[in-house]
Amino acid sequence: MRKIYLHKRFDSFRLSQLISLISGRDFETKTYTEEAMAKSYQKLNETIQYVLNESNFKRYILLLKSLGIVDKSYAKLPDSYTNFGYILYLYLKKYTNFNNDEIEKYTKQWILMSALTKRYGSSPETGFDKDLRLLAENNSNNQLVEFFNDVITDNLTDEFWNLTLPNNLVAQTTQLTNWRIFQMSQIHAKSHAWLEKDKFTADIINEQGNIHHIFPKAYLRKNGFKQNEYNQVANYVWITQPRNLEIGDRAPKDYMKDPETTKYHSGENDQANAIPKDLNELDYHQYDHFLNERRKLMAQNIRRFFNSL
Repeated sequence: MRKIYLHKRFDSFRLSQLISLISGRDFETKTYTEEAMAKSYQKLNETIQYVLNESNFKRYILLLKSLGIVDKSYAKLPDSYTNFGYILYLYLKKYTNFNNDEIEKYTKQWILMSALTKRYGSSPETGFDKDLRLLAENNSNNQLVEFFNDVITDNLTDEFWNLTLPNNLVAQTTQLTNWRIFQMSQIHAKSHAWLEKDKFTADIINEQGNIHHIFPKAYLRKNGFKQNEYNQVANYVWITQPRNLEIGDRAPKDYMKDPETTKYHSGENDQANAIPKDLNELDYHQYDHFLNERRKLMAQNIRRFFNSL
């Protein structure tokens, strides 16, 4: 919260200067005075009240939920992105004439863009400082909309969506931010869980269903694949436990021919879960092909998610 306090009322200073500010530092005269201290504490108190305003905070939480973020580790972002999102949300509410729809649109897009591009990955505080200065500068020049559009266009290019993002999905861990964003895209779209008729991905996540290996790990193991090969996020999908048990350790080309397993299968459901169209023809010989194709489809789903905001 310290970052939000300073940025909201002391946006011409760096976060590292907070102690000096509230200690009475006058940066123009380079001295410490009681008057400067009193003014800083007054500003800080006003900012705390604004940041901790229950209405503001609850509205922001609703914004995050509408973005597909749920209170589970499976579909949430690292704190730096949602923290800056709150700073941005409060800034737009207080210092612009944007209506509520515009505030939510730009806040959501910024959170997603910054998370996808790891904008605050290595040094969040430095990134916060830079972006708040750019926001203030462009807002004072009445160019804030152009600023948002330019930054998003420059970062989320066709090359990013078609090459960079699929390559960034080459990973094993479910802690991967892009895997979480893919799940957020499914929650946001109210997608049904794979091979299900009336069960939603969000419900499976919230009830801690199964993260299933589309190419079952037991099947890949017995055909010579190692853990770092079968545990790829592009091989993961949320399904119900009964469906997981039905699939067992069979190759996709075998279980996709099982009428009981696929009774609710559809092309629409495949698209919602980024499943390649030729899955019903694949066995372990085409596993690498499958991973490459699914990463592209996952990136396409995330792109549609972003464009819908």
